[in-house]
Amino acid sequence: MLEDFEVEKIIVSDYFKLPNEDLQQFKKHNISIEQVNRDDSIVIQGQKFHVIAPNKNHYSNNENSLVLYTELGGNNWLFTGDISKSQEKEIMDAYPNLRADVLKVAHHGSNTSSDKGFLDQLKPDVGLISVGENNMYGHPTSEVLADLKEKGIYILRTDMDGAVQYRFNGRDGTFFTFLP
Repeated sequence: MLEDFEVEKIIVSDYFKLPNEDLQQFKKHNISIEQVNRDDSIVIQGQKFHVIAPNKNHYSNNENSLVLYTELGGNNWLFTGDISKSQEKEIMDAYPNLRADVLKVAHHGSNTSSDKGFLDQLKPDVGLISVGENNMYGHPTSEVLADLKEKGIYILRTDMDGAVQYRFNGRDGTFFTFLP
């Protein structure tokens, strides 16, 4: 990523442990590291994101992924990182009224995430799945895809749809896909 993009800052949860090799690369490229906690806010180019998880150390970088919530282009968005069903349950308990029009499906559509109860509470219209084509893990799983479809969630997948963009003006927006 450092070869393809100009990176100024890496933002991680207070519990996320960066490998030493990554820390050395960030230092070499003068990239700062910011650690945040639940209930913090992050502002990126004027857009505010609310950190809603993690709230404690789960002793796994996947479970210690940042979970971010924002309102953008007339929609509520939830970015779930690589969390599992147990972390989803903690979020539901902490935020019982949480809803999301757009859900970044956790852990590339792994069956360790996207619990039916979580989907029922959020009631998303769109599920975004960031996943590599023909990946060795078989993500997204047929189980998660079936659950999303059963709930009437429109699915956009990077392995099939390419890059996904959301262009918006004020409170209206449209998704666009771009195959390579």
